[in-house]
Amino acid sequence: MKDYFSSIFLLVLILCQSIAGCGYHLVGLGSSLPPHIQSIAIPLFSNKSAEPGIERELTGRMREGFITDGRLRVVEEGEADMILKGEINIYSLKPLSFDSQDNVTEYRVEMDISVKLKDVIENKVLIDQILKSKWDYEVNKELASTEERRIAAIKHASRDLAHRLISIVIEGF
Repeated sequence: MKDYFSSIFLLVLILCQSIAGCGYHLVGLGSSLPPHIQSIAIPLFSNKSAEPGIERELTGRMREGFITDGRLRVVEEGEADMILKGEINIYSLKPLSFDSQDNVTEYRVEMDISVKLKDVIENKVLIDQILKSKWDYEVNKELASTEERRIAAIKHASRDLAHRLISIVIEGF
């Protein structure tokens, strides 16, 4: 029985080494960033939209996403290898569905942001693009509950933007 488990272990070990040798890796563990990039600064995004305070939510979700990911340290601008600057271009709230009395029953939050990622060490722009996100929520008869859902939709859209940006920054190089 001991020989059977030893053979299985050896087979698994050989299989793992052959997969690693072929260039396969687990998603989320590697990085295609240049080796000199170890940290990122994410200053407060600017806000060109009419929604006050939304830049704090989005910037917080960006920082939280990179911290959770763990492949780059989030630091202050003076200490960073890269700086991610962003701007909220558009925040909109669009009605999606109505009841029989023409009352809105569902809204869509849409966000459009511009991001620019600069390699401070080599003084070059690595990413300069626009990202968009949207999130739907249902209206409740209570105004406070509907506002909570709108705020939750903003958080979800911000989190979606953060996840996509992290993927572009870390794995999209």
